[in-house]
Amino acid sequence: MTPEGTTTGSTGEGTGCEPGSMGCECKDDSSCDDGLICASNECIPGDDPSTTTNVDETTGSSDPSTDPGTGSGTTSSTGSTTAQPPCDPANGVVDNPDCDTGLYCNATGDCVDCGGLESCAGVDANTPVCDDVSGTCVQCRENETSACGGETPVCDLDAMACAPCTDHGQCQSGACVLATGACFPANTVIWVDRLGANCVAATGAKDKPFCEIADAIDSIADQAPRLIRVKPSANYSEQVNISSNLTVAIMRESDSEGIITLKVANADSIRVGQNANVYLEDLAIYGEGPTTSVGVDCDDATLWMHRAEIIEKKGVGLVGSGCELAVVGTKLFSNNAGGLRVNGGSLRLENSFVGSNGSGAATLGGLSLENGATADIIYSTIAFNFAFGADAIGCAPGITGTARNSIVLGSGDQNSVTCGEIVFTTSAVDTGGLMGEMNKFFSPMELDTGWFIDAIGGDFHLAGGGDDFDGVAVWNAGDPAYDFDGDPRPSIDSSSDFAGADVP
Repeated sequence: MTPEGTTTGSTGEGTGCEPGSMGCECKDDSSCDDGLICASNECIPGDDPSTTTNVDETTGSSDPSTDPGTGSGTTSSTGSTTAQPPCDPANGVVDNPDCDTGLYCNATGDCVDCGGLESCAGVDANTPVCDDVSGTCVQCRENETSACGGETPVCDLDAMACAPCTDHGQCQSGACVLATGACFPANTVIWVDRLGANCVAATGAKDKPFCEIADAIDSIADQAPRLIRVKPSANYSEQVNISSNLTVAIMRESDSEGIITLKVANADSIRVGQNANVYLEDLAIYGEGPTTSVGVDCDDATLWMHRAEIIEKKGVGLVGSGCELAVVGTKLFSNNAGGLRVNGGSLRLENSFVGSNGSGAATLGGLSLENGATADIIYSTIAFNFAFGADAIGCAPGITGTARNSIVLGSGDQNSVTCGEIVFTTSAVDTGGLMGEMNKFFSPMELDTGWFIDAIGGDFHLAGGGDDFDGVAVWNAGDPAYDFDGDPRPSIDSSSDFAGADVP
């Protein structure tokens, strides 16, 4: 027998317990007072960690989940429920169906951003870095580039992904294999110093440098990319033969000033064999002796020249036969048989000077394009070359290409350009009837060496303010950001600019 006025349970009509209140039965609509939830038809605190509920989105009511197959709760023998993790790691860390898009299911069954993971590398070795801004695992970010290497050695900070190198300065070694996007190794550099202490005992190590560039090339026993660092201490004099299939960069020693000088007497200065990939930077090639020879002879290979010079060779300055040529920031001056001959293959001529090449007996002046070669000429100055044929650019039938934002002038010849299918745009020219538009025409009779600082001596920078060439060019996105000397060009699309390689 129970005392009058007491109850035998926590809920029920006639017990004095108001439905919906704490410890009492739920209301008829399965709801409870504020701060309480309905669990097993009893109102309990809403933050009770020992209980989980399923909310009916159509009624707003809450019911405990008792189906152990759902993974969200299990009912005990006393009628209470036990909390379960919001996700099951067995269903995957990434793209777990229990987690929202972009979240991960960690080892304890929580849906988290990358900061809640033990490590991103443990999820995917290809994305080992946690980006605390987006909350996602990424390949790389600033100062965290361990995933980058091979042909994607650079971290693209915008995409937070590894990418190919496109500039030498992006590589630890200071040299990029532009053809593949890989960096030249920094641990296999070959060193050269003409004034080395002991040429006989030289090994190519930094403290035992070779005395000639040719010796460094000859020391390469395999086809792995090799960077050769040359100290511009004195003139180098031996012919450089780069064998087929080699990938080689010849560049100035990084802590030195000046330019490497190669003077080879009575022979071609550099020969590049088939399928080689060659990078020449800060290198001046001079003619020496009376024998007709060329500066660089490239045979069915890939050649990049940057901040280079080829001067006073008795033959042609640069000859490419089936080669892919990129000539950037380079000067070809006073080469007796002409500046460049491109026989098949392609040429990219950018921010370069080609001047005073050829002679009255030469068939080639500044540039000759032959045998299906293509040309892309941008922001270059080709002027005052002289030949029995075309002074500036001569083309065999069917040659195609473009010349834009350039100065292309002869030496008073009415036919300084003989290229019917090269498209000239926003350039200064002295040949009428060329394909293209928006060019500024100069009569061959009004050509003036005074437009340049010293055309006879090889300095084709614009004299004075360069007024005659100001506003001729139009800079577009993707064009070179700097001129021959590193002076900035406009950075706004469709801006007017100076034609040629120099911004005065």
